[in-house]
Amino acid sequence: MVFGNLIGLIIINIVLQAPTLWYSGRRVLGIDKVEFKDAVKITAVYTVINAFILVYVGAMVAGLIQIIAYLYVVKKYYDPTWNKAAIISLVMISVNILITFLLMGPGLFLYLR
Repeated sequence: MVFGNLIGLIIINIVLQAPTLWYSGRRVLGIDKVEFKDAVKITAVYTVINAFILVYVGAMVAGLIQIIAYLYVVKKYYDPTWNKAAIISLVMISVNILITFLLMGPGLFLYLR
């Protein structure tokens, strides 16, 4: 993987994923335990780990390893239990899906019209 591609991937993931991770962390753990800079750190570290896992492990086993790595990174920075780390991840995924459908709705409406 070219180093420039990794930097671009980190920047895009920070813009798209860090706010929803921060929001879901605040909802699950409380306002005082979660900071936005931690969400940015988690996103950047996980993006690098994810890229190396995909390159060196392969697609078949990479999914399980990525889930464990993501939960570990969330647990390391936010300091919740493993269950709360999983809940934070599920809330983040749900919020991302909701945002995707909200942004997709007007375009789909205009396309089908």
